[in-house]
Amino acid sequence: NAAAAAPLAAGGAALELGRTPVLLNGPGGWANVTRFTALAMAKLAAQERKVSRHGAVALRRALRRIEQRLLSEALVAMRRQANISYIENSRAQSEEMLHRL
Repeated sequence: NAAAAAPLAAGGAALELGRTPVLLNGPGGWANVTRFTALAMAKLAAQERKVSRHGAVALRRALRRIEQRLLSEALVAMRRQANISYIENSRAQSEEMLHRL
């Protein structure tokens, strides 16, 4: 590893990653670092989009469940109101018939 840490003959600075040094000031060295950074940022952006999409899907599911529950409660209330109206109407008709007798 002492040979890898020594300055290179081309005059470029070297970072040791594993067994082969990465040339920064050599031909294409900074281009490789830039390319690697761009790829890493693209992967990070793709992961953020994926997470936000999954969050949006979960939110949509939760809203759909809330809407279904509210619709169900509204239908139950309408049924109850219809039953009460039916009972009141029947009672009024019965009282009217009894009143006629």
